[in-house]
Order: sequence, then C-alpha cells, then structure tokens
Amino acid sequence: MTGLKIRKIPDRTPVKITLSLPPEIHSDLLIYAEIYQKEHGSVETPQILAVQMITSFIQSDGGFRKAKQLMPEKENTI
Repeated sequence: MTGLKIRKIPDRTPVKITLSLPPEIHSDLLIYAEIYQKEHGSVETPQILAVQMITSFIQSDGGFRKAKQLMPEKENTI
C-alpha cells in the first residue's frame, strides 16, 4: 500500500430494477415530466425524474438517516 489519501472508489455502476406502478402514478409521472419541461425548458424522462424523486425523498427522511446510522457498516466486497 502506498498510503494514498483517496481510498478505493466504490462501484458506481447503476443498478437496474423494474417497478410496477399503478396507472395513476404512471400518469402523474407523465404529467410531472410535462410540467418539468415547461418550467425548465428541458425534456427528462419519467424514469430520470423518478430517480431524482426517490433520491430527494431518501435524503430528506430524517428517520431513515438516524436508523441507517444505527445499522452495522457493510464492507464493499467487490
């Protein structure tokens, strides 16, 4: 080991999952994408918007953050 300050960068390869959404949620995502395009002037797919929504939700959930800190740390075995 050389003692570098930067540790091994964890795998950042996206993980693909499949979700089944109720029709009304899918419809709302499509509407959200349309409103997003009008407001920001750029087109984003409902999939990209859903990722941002999930990320925002997890980051803003204080209860999750506290509970996660209590969990034992998992080591990257890759």
